[in-house]
Amino acid sequence: MTHSARAASAWNKNPLYRDVRYVEELIGRDTVNTITSATLESLERAGISLVKVTDQLLEEGVTLFRKAFDSLLAAVDAGRGSQVASSAREA
Repeated sequence: MTHSARAASAWNKNPLYRDVRYVEELIGRDTVNTITSATLESLERAGISLVKVTDQLLEEGVTLFRKAFDSLLAAVDAGRGSQVASSAREA
């Protein structure tokens, strides 16, 4: 996964623009954003649920962590197994 920093003004300062003008383009995979309560309410009115988004991110994060941890444990087991086999041959 590639990480890249992005910064932007997360609220609309021009009353002629839509409430979510500066936020819509920032919504996407692997992004983090801080927004005002008013902007969050606008997103919710548009049908974007922060609860659903965070639940999905949590689920995906736990799944990725579990896969990485399982791979780590498998590598440790493999390394330990080769050490045991090597020790047995030397004895």
